[in-house]
Amino acid sequence: GNSYMNMNDENDYVLVEGNFYMQSNQNQNTHLTAGILEVKGDFYQKNGNSDNFRTSGSHKVILSGNDPQFVSFDSPSKGDSHFNTLEINNPYSINFITPISVLNNIINVSNTEFNELTLKDSKWTLDHDTTINGDLTIDSSNLYNTLLDLNGYTLTVKGNLNLQGDYASYSTIKLSGGELIIDNSTGGGNLNQSGGTMDIDNGVLTVYGNDNITGNSYLEMDNISDNVTVYGDFIMVSNYSHSGKLSEGTLEVKGNFYQKKGKSGNFNTSENHKVILSGDSLQEVSFDSPATNDSHFNILEIQNSSVKFLSSISVKNSITTSPATTTSINDNLTLKDTTWTLDNDATINGDLTFNGNTLDLNGYTLTIKGNLYQTSGTIDINNGTLIVKGNDNITGNSYLIMDDVNDNVTVYGDFIMNSDHDHTGK
Repeated sequence: GNSYMNMNDENDYVLVEGNFYMQSNQNQNTHLTAGILEVKGDFYQKNGNSDNFRTSGSHKVILSGNDPQFVSFDSPSKGDSHFNTLEINNPYSINFITPISVLNNIINVSNTEFNELTLKDSKWTLDHDTTINGDLTIDSSNLYNTLLDLNGYTLTVKGNLNLQGDYASYSTIKLSGGELIIDNSTGGGNLNQSGGTMDIDNGVLTVYGNDNITGNSYLEMDNISDNVTVYGDFIMVSNYSHSGKLSEGTLEVKGNFYQKKGKSGNFNTSENHKVILSGDSLQEVSFDSPATNDSHFNILEIQNSSVKFLSSISVKNSITTSPATTTSINDNLTLKDTTWTLDNDATINGDLTFNGNTLDLNGYTLTIKGNLYQTSGTIDINNGTLIVKGNDNITGNSYLIMDDVNDNVTVYGDFIMNSDHDHTGK
């Protein structure tokens, strides 16, 4: 009905041993600004008025039941009904039936496990290691932001993590030296980022399912200790360029790697950023927009003995391979604007198209089971061995360097030299 609940003094205290129901027809804005409401049963906000539990100031709600508690909001939003500060002191579990909004912070005194949680227009800075036994969704409305800060602690999600928002600045997960584990032991295990920002910030992100980055999203890795490991597929389809966002740290992928438009520069890496391909079975790699000024690897480390490149790739800095491993590239490989210095023998089970910058054999053996198309850049044999089972075609702005007695090139098919450059002394 037409009811108000006034709590405007720091000493105000209300204890509800049973359930708390708010279904007032009145806007409670300015009526719930201070004091403590402690509830030992379930908490239900119902319309009534969508603002009938609009708290502010220093108002706090404590959930302190001795059995599992249930929480439900009909109109959760910073602009409608919400907790100001939510303190959880229940040793059993809290079951959030609907999304909730928390204006100030969640304080998890009892280190309670949540069965599922959707946060909208909220701020949450962890003060304990925390487990979500289900999906976690971080969302925001058009007018308000949501921030989840791990604050050096570990957050384990035993389900899917859904990060969403209309713009990248609206919803943020900041690891702040903590660890975020998206576990698939009970199903799920995927990171579905359709909006917002995932800021690794000296932390560790482990995704046991797939990492899907779509929409208006950022992945930020700009500290040397930033670490992301994806056991499933990594799929980048963000609408934003990532120039300057992926400058440090290591992204390790054990499944397939797909860069798709979105924005052509949505995997624009730089400085010391490294991608490791470390799967136990064949991995696929594909780029929709491979180029050093668009999407590319900065440092690519291949620890898997079998990788299939479905498209051209660009590697700005270097390609390295795992020690004592002969890297096998399934099918054809096209390298654009790439520097590759071999650190182990490598085999390409198809054609190699090399379009700059430098391929240095560095004393190792490169075997190409198809044709070699060198359209620009430099191939330096450098005490190594180049074996081409098909034809060797050298055209355009290209150099072939053989200036050491141990350099060896074997071409089983035709050798065709049509370079634009004089090779005197090369």
